[in-house]
Amino acid sequence: MSGESCIVVSLDKGYDKLEWSFIKDILGKANLPDNLIQVIMSCVSTVSTSVLFNGGCLEEFWPSRGIRQGDPLSPYLFILCMDYLGQLIQEKCEENIWIPIKAFRGGPAFSHLFFADDLVLFARADHTNCSAIRDVLDEFCAISGQTISDSKSRVYFSPNVDRDTKESLSDILGFQSTLTIGKYLGIPIKVPGSSTRDFNFIVDRMKQKLAGWKASLLSQAGRAVLVQSSLSTIPNYVMQCTHLPGKVLDGIDRVNKNFLWGSSESSKRMHWIGWGKVTKPKGEGGLGLQTAKGRNLSLLAKLNWRFQTEGDSLWAKVIKSKYCSQQRLRSRNSDKLPCSQVWAGMKKARTVFQNGTRWFPGRESNLSFWFDSWTSRGPLRQVVQGPLPLESEKLKIRDVVDESGWNWDLIPFDLPLQCKKEIQAIPFAITTRSQDRLTWVGAKHGDFDLQSAYRLAENLGAVEPFHGKWVWDLKTLPRIQFFLWKCCHNSVGVRERLAARSISTDVICPLCLSGVETISHALRDCPIIKDIWI
Repeated sequence: MSGESCIVVSLDKGYDKLEWSFIKDILGKANLPDNLIQVIMSCVSTVSTSVLFNGGCLEEFWPSRGIRQGDPLSPYLFILCMDYLGQLIQEKCEENIWIPIKAFRGGPAFSHLFFADDLVLFARADHTNCSAIRDVLDEFCAISGQTISDSKSRVYFSPNVDRDTKESLSDILGFQSTLTIGKYLGIPIKVPGSSTRDFNFIVDRMKQKLAGWKASLLSQAGRAVLVQSSLSTIPNYVMQCTHLPGKVLDGIDRVNKNFLWGSSESSKRMHWIGWGKVTKPKGEGGLGLQTAKGRNLSLLAKLNWRFQTEGDSLWAKVIKSKYCSQQRLRSRNSDKLPCSQVWAGMKKARTVFQNGTRWFPGRESNLSFWFDSWTSRGPLRQVVQGPLPLESEKLKIRDVVDESGWNWDLIPFDLPLQCKKEIQAIPFAITTRSQDRLTWVGAKHGDFDLQSAYRLAENLGAVEPFHGKWVWDLKTLPRIQFFLWKCCHNSVGVRERLAARSISTDVICPLCLSGVETISHALRDCPIIKDIWI
């Protein structure tokens, strides 16, 4: 059996080298009106450029090709031009000269992925396919004016391709063979699995961000804003499709809380309030920050949501064909079988997703009677103990219900009476809606809600009342609000709190020398402080 190849192609200055004649031909093939094509080409070709040298502009010159960076029209023109490359690839695939690959037998075939100027090509690893790939790239470059950086492009072969074949095919392509794909769109693609070292770049990037800030000049309220708006957003992109290792998640939290309380590698500061309280919503006594683990799981729950609601997209079809086949689902150890880091992350967040969603069946429902969450109890499989008969595992809702009602005789188990009543009370859309509808429980319009998913991931449960939430309603400076918030948690550095943490033994107020210096004493009860207020 022949192996497979994945080619990462790097275009050399894609915007700057597009031929204007090629752009005009592409616009014509897109069936745009001639007058619109003339207007577009006028915008493209009437550009003048000047070089800034020693504080002044040199004489203008006029380029003969390329499109401008930052022009709102440029991305659309570039996508149209790259679509032509996709058409060339499709022609080779239809001629069976270029054989696309499949993630699983019977799954959808795919030959290329384009994202702006990031190109990834997939094909069978043999001389015919690699020659076809090189021919397509050369033809496209000759017509469009694009050039490929052979030194930056690389090809990854599947493990069943021997060394001699790899060298031969690499020579045909003109690209170096690599043992790992590296990063694609900023996310490390490692074969197989993932480790802490692969994702340490996230923590390093957060530390680099901190290096440019003068943290010592910021108030704690200002730091809290930066943690929420800047630091915490750095890992979000990778978190959307990967479950990060525990050490990386701990490292992200450590960077956030150290910055919040002013700690650094050289100097340690007191963390007056635990991270568990800080990461609660403001209405429950926290600052509204989020833990890295909870954020990661909530974003992966969103990926599960997209997997269910975007079933016609290529990525969903590929994952469904590989990991949701009947053969794999029937396996006793299906959850332990090797899988991609995307599917592994989706499995980690499956509980959050299931707890937050509910299906509403429609006409000819394809929902599983036992395994899908379509009742208030969740999946009915949790109600029944013991194994299910094989024929019952495939039971769909449409098999046991029609316009006349439920046919309980088709169910091999006698469900509890209360469970039956709850099922019969479900507003069944058997005559009004043709498709099953997935909803997020508690959301206003039934769409996915990230905050709700985070609460489920953190097991926050019901809202806990916090008597100090009036602090955030005060019309005052944020740093004063932050100080009052610390007072509500009895976490200000007065002598009584320092003694409680074994930092000091003297608890007497240094001003009046007559009472224990608590927060209330320092702000209100001390005689000297009273004189100040009066």
